[in-house]
Amino acid sequence: MPKPEQNVEEIRYTFYYFVHPKYQLSRKAPDFYTDTRIRIVSECLIFRSTFKIVKPLKKLFSWLINLHVSLQQYYEENLCYLIPCHGIEIVFTPDRKEESSY
Repeated sequence: MPKPEQNVEEIRYTFYYFVHPKYQLSRKAPDFYTDTRIRIVSECLIFRSTFKIVKPLKKLFSWLINLHVSLQQYYEENLCYLIPCHGIEIVFTPDRKEESSY
């Protein structure tokens, strides 16, 4: 779970330090810290609530935000403090092709 002073965007982009630059999002992260490479298969922001009234609204909001990476980036930049997400689900695999090119 992120610390209150960290936003989702900072944590999400941490994974991109291990992604080859040609597979990164428009905002690039440095890739010179390690030769280990991964390929991100999917990213999903998770919104949950224990309140019965809010639960369907958060489920709908989650579906909307996770439709496209651009919507996730918009959320991270403009809405993350208004509607905080519960977590981030990132699925990745080793990127063996790019490892051998270093």
